[in-house]
Amino acid sequence: MSNRVLVLAASIVASVAGGCGLQMTGSAWSAAGYRQNVFGYEVRYRDASVKAMASADWQLDNYYLDPGADSWTEKTGKDYMATRQLDWDQDGEISPYFETSQEQIFDLRIRSKKNNGVIWIKAHPLLPEQAEKELDVILDNYVDALSGHALYAQGNMFGVDKDHVRSFTTFPSAHEIIKVGAGDALAATIEIGEVDRLKQDPQSRREMIRIVMMKIRCFTPANCRLGAGTDGGGTPETSTGASGVADLPRWPEVDCRGRPCHARTALLVIGYYNTPPYFASGLPEFNDLLTRVSFPDALPLPVAAMAAGSSAPAPKVPAASAAPAPKAPAASATPAWRPATPPKAPAEPPPQ
Repeated sequence: MSNRVLVLAASIVASVAGGCGLQMTGSAWSAAGYRQNVFGYEVRYRDASVKAMASADWQLDNYYLDPGADSWTEKTGKDYMATRQLDWDQDGEISPYFETSQEQIFDLRIRSKKNNGVIWIKAHPLLPEQAEKELDVILDNYVDALSGHALYAQGNMFGVDKDHVRSFTTFPSAHEIIKVGAGDALAATIEIGEVDRLKQDPQSRREMIRIVMMKIRCFTPANCRLGAGTDGGGTPETSTGASGVADLPRWPEVDCRGRPCHARTALLVIGYYNTPPYFASGLPEFNDLLTRVSFPDALPLPVAAMAAGSSAPAPKVPAASAAPAPKAPAASATPAWRPATPPKAPAEPPPQ
């Protein structure tokens, strides 16, 4: 996974994300698999008998198995952690004490043993002022962020030599609505090309990404505050994560398993990255993971119908001719003119 895509995985919703500011990760494991206690979703093991999240050619990367305790331990190195800064109270300033926190870049990251393939899943909290943004807009913003200039480490087998700037452009597919567990999600495949190589070969592609996004309403104690009509005070269900309560009263009141409550909405992002020669071979692994996601303490929200099939608008093909065509002679059965031929579309479709 390139450093550029890795950073975007950490900041995929930087322009729309708010959050709880929890110091705990919410990650937990059971005999069945992974559970996200803050956001209320689970991912079952592919093979619970050997604690495998993927097939033999893939391995869980952001955890290591402690052989003594026979339990998973989360990695906390620089490739696995990021800083989230969130304006919970919407005062326009970020407090270094209550609105800045370290968190894991991924809830789960699974790497291929054979190639550069990476599968990841991550839940991002949303502020109430931003939660109504359409999924297709969020996805298009992600695609736009993949284009532009990036700084790469150009090195050899033994060490890094120097930094090199490269320019990239994206070729996204149309959006489509798919199933993740029992919920609807918006998905698209994104091809990424390096501008200098595209000048020589318009079909050149450097990277490919399959991205899936869905909104979930979280009914976990960390993300749900009971309404005043149920407990007399509108207090959080638990005191943990109380630093993030500032935004909860701004959420609309919804039904929480028969009780009125203020519940946060989160954005769940599931992605797959690989280089073009190996992209298709890793898709079955990615699709299998999608079938193992469930939502015991969250409610997947519907995907707007207008979001499916949308993408960045393509340039319009110019009209064949602005000038009026000459009229055919009335007495002639064969016209003395032919309609102008519309210009051919470029060999490489423009990014959508």
